[in-house]
Amino acid sequence: MDRQIADYPRPLLYRKDWTNLNGEWDFAFDDENIGLSEGWQSGFEPGRSICVPFSYETKASGIGDETVHETVWYQKRISTETVAETETVLLHFEGCDYRASVYANGILLGTHTGGYARFSFDLAPALPAKEVLLVIRAEDSLSQKQPRGKQRYKPESWGCWYVQTTGIWKTVWYERVSKARVTSLDILPDPATGEVKFLTSQTDPSAKLYVSVYENERMIAGTEGTKLTVPSPKLWSPKDPFLYTVRAELYLEGKRTDTVQSYFGFRTITWNQSGLQINGCRTYLRMVLDQGYWPDSGLTPPDTGALITDLDAVERYGYNGVRKHQKIEDERFLYLCDIRGILVFSEMAAAYAYDEEADTEFCRQWNEIVLQNRRHPCIIAWVPFNESWGVGGIRSDKQQQDFVNRVAAITKSLDPQRPVVSNDGWEHTVSDLVTIHDYRETGEELLAQHGNGDEAVIKGEHSYSWYGQKLFAEGYSYRNQPLLLSEYGGIAMQTESGWGYGKQAADEDAFLQRFLGQNEAIREMPQYSGFCYTQLTDVEQEKNGLLDADRRDKLSEAGIESIRASNASF
Repeated sequence: MDRQIADYPRPLLYRKDWTNLNGEWDFAFDDENIGLSEGWQSGFEPGRSICVPFSYETKASGIGDETVHETVWYQKRISTETVAETETVLLHFEGCDYRASVYANGILLGTHTGGYARFSFDLAPALPAKEVLLVIRAEDSLSQKQPRGKQRYKPESWGCWYVQTTGIWKTVWYERVSKARVTSLDILPDPATGEVKFLTSQTDPSAKLYVSVYENERMIAGTEGTKLTVPSPKLWSPKDPFLYTVRAELYLEGKRTDTVQSYFGFRTITWNQSGLQINGCRTYLRMVLDQGYWPDSGLTPPDTGALITDLDAVERYGYNGVRKHQKIEDERFLYLCDIRGILVFSEMAAAYAYDEEADTEFCRQWNEIVLQNRRHPCIIAWVPFNESWGVGGIRSDKQQQDFVNRVAAITKSLDPQRPVVSNDGWEHTVSDLVTIHDYRETGEELLAQHGNGDEAVIKGEHSYSWYGQKLFAEGYSYRNQPLLLSEYGGIAMQTESGWGYGKQAADEDAFLQRFLGQNEAIREMPQYSGFCYTQLTDVEQEKNGLLDADRRDKLSEAGIESIRASNASF
């Protein structure tokens, strides 16, 4: 692992010269919504500070106030005195929930809506000032129309919904760049031929682009242009996640003005009734559900090391993939999965109401996310919807069915190489994979429901889960897609507070008996081509993790080994 890249917020387009703006910022609540009228965008009197990128609701922010404040402000001064006339400064936000307005020396650089995608602004309107005052106004709400995932939409947490996240919650950073620069680099590798296409954009069309590909630091191919061939390409797979490094250089009038680094992997994903194939080889999916919450920092990883700790646990328990649930994780996480060969189902954060406004915003924000992350080889499926959240009438409402199908179709148009799950868990419409959630407590109960090949379930003759939903929405039926048990388990150890699915296990022996019994039942269900166990860690009141919220194993090493061996046997 290249730790320098692992700590970089945008690993698919890496530049060496960048500045991390995380740390202390001035901060203010604006509960009366007076900031704009009083001119806070040009600077405000700091009453308190906050530690970015942690939201004010978290202890890590230095504030730890979990109550709802719909408008908050941030400000910080940065020096730009070393910026040359041929350069500018790009300001990047990895995530700000939910609506951000960004000002530099009182000038509005732009706005962005949506909590889960990166956005950037050029500081050029505020230059050539030698110092820039950055001011950010962030607005959030408990609206069920905005994609919010597991962030609660009531004042208190309940069930499996947790404290909301308001404002900046991912890294803020800037980079000094040439005005003649690469603005995007999209890499399309073809494993069959070794051909690699580079879809690039740049600020100056007259500049010349040179691209080089490296294998283990040795240059193996280069071109002036946008296409080259890698001889005898090595494939990326979970067992051998081989990545090629890319170096792109831009020259204007013979002078190099920009250098960016990226990477890619040669691999294919195909699917049929027997399951998913990576590079033509059937891959049984042994996934664990991962929500990415931390006790003191909420949705924000404390640091890169915290992401590594979680992925170490994924591998320690014998899983080969994660279903990143209701969250678009920090892109550093995807880089770590790329280099480790850990497979990822990428799932959108749900809204919980449907109308034209919710429809429009969901589509726009999901498009941003797919375009941002589609070149990570670790991602093997897109999951825009889960358990009919945000489309509660999908069973029979044709408008909501059409909405889900449109999102799936748009996703396929942006990325035809990966399968799309239309509505994970039940009430599927048009879907490349058919996924089932079932939290029946014992292996015997699971086998009684699914051991007959799920013929009655697939035909829609009865409900399949203890929730009572059918597998397909009205008007849709099974079309020989792969079947996955994409949520099961959720076993909680005995605890005085919190919950899990079914009865709590009294001790480790009871936990293992139930866990291993469920896995044995799944082993007798050959119709399934993979599973996802709920879940990796505890989250707030939900106590059904293999690890507690502080990432401590609940089981002994012998217990972990028995789970690892059971998972590895599939």
